[in-house]
Order: sequence, then C-alpha cells, then structure tokens
Amino acid sequence: MRVEPLGWRDRLLGSIFLCLVWMLHFTYRFRYGGKENRDKAKSYHPKEAYCLAVWHEFALPSVLAQRGTPHCILVSPSRDGGFVDFLARKLGFYTSRGSSSRGGVQGARLLHRYLAEGIPAAFTVDGPRGPRHRCKPGVIRTAMKTGCCILPVSVAVDRAYRMRSWDRNCIPKPFAKIVFQYGEPIFFPPLDEGQDLDPACMAQVETALAQVEREAQKTLISF
Repeated sequence: MRVEPLGWRDRLLGSIFLCLVWMLHFTYRFRYGGKENRDKAKSYHPKEAYCLAVWHEFALPSVLAQRGTPHCILVSPSRDGGFVDFLARKLGFYTSRGSSSRGGVQGARLLHRYLAEGIPAAFTVDGPRGPRHRCKPGVIRTAMKTGCCILPVSVAVDRAYRMRSWDRNCIPKPFAKIVFQYGEPIFFPPLDEGQDLDPACMAQVETALAQVEREAQKTLISF
C-alpha cells in the first residue's frame, strides 16, 4: 500500500484549520446522553473495546465530543486522507491508513491490534462517499472478527452550518449546544469462514442510528 505524503501546504492548511477548530471548541457546550450504553458496550470485550458507529455528517462534532477519549480511526491512504490523518493525530486520536479499495487488509490489521489493546475504533459507517445514511459492512465485519460490539451514536446541534456535500456535513456554529448520544449496543456473533454477511445486519445498524438520532434530539430539547 502506498500512502500519499502530506506536503507543506497541506500541513500549513491543516494547522490553520486546527487552530480554528480549537477556537470554536472552547465556545461549545456539550451534553452526553445514554452513558450507561457506553458502559454496557465496554462489558462485551475483556479490554473494554468497542466499535463506535456514527454517520459521516457528524464526524467533526463527534471528534470534538470525544476529546480525552482516544479512538482509532481508519483513514484513506490518499492525499485527502493524509489531511484527515494529520488533524486526527493532532487531536489525540490513533489512525490506521487503509480503505476498502486501497490497503484495506493492512489497515484492518492495525485497527484490530488497537482494539485488542483496548482502544475503541470509530467508524463513519456511510463514508467516505456514501450513499448517505447507508451502512457499509466494514464496521460489522470488524466487530464480528474482534468480538466487540457496535455502539451506535448520534449528534444533535441547536445551530450548525450544513455543507453542500453528499453527507450534508455538520459544522456547529460558535456557542452551539451539542448533544452526543450513545445508543443501545449491538452484538453480532462471529461469521463462519466463507459465510456471506447478511444485509439485514447493515439494516439493523441503520435502524439503531435512526433511533439514537431521535434520542439525541429529545435530549437537546431539555438542554
């Protein structure tokens, strides 16, 4: 797998973006809902690891909400992925470079190693290209192979910018209230060798994410 290097211009842009993110972060107010579900998710694994699942549109507020709780993130080996890798590491996260099309096996191995050490993995389950709100199989296969459960989470923001991208990427406005909601954990039994993944598994994750998104909105009302 060839990882695209990050040039000095990208590093400069990344540093400027990082400064802006931190300035915004100090204006945000966070509330966490369903913490008992996070504790339940930890109980499935001897090292308390789990696979966090969130929609791609909530990537930025999720990273900021998880400050102080490092996760491992699978990042594309492309140049764009290098930008994400730079930002994620500066924010205190672990990264594993790979994708479904480039370096997927190598990236998955490192991800599994982090999970075995008790470091949770975070997946934007409809990324990196969509379709929006359609779960990809990667998070489910990882959970099945490592014995972790999937912890669905969602975000609710009282005011945010929405990008004109396929995922309608959410960027909270200054002084926004942000709810980070944990849903009921999902545990899938291991796949037998050569067995195909049942599409119903992806549908189950999608349903769980829709439910936790509604719960996040309810929590926001009482914030």
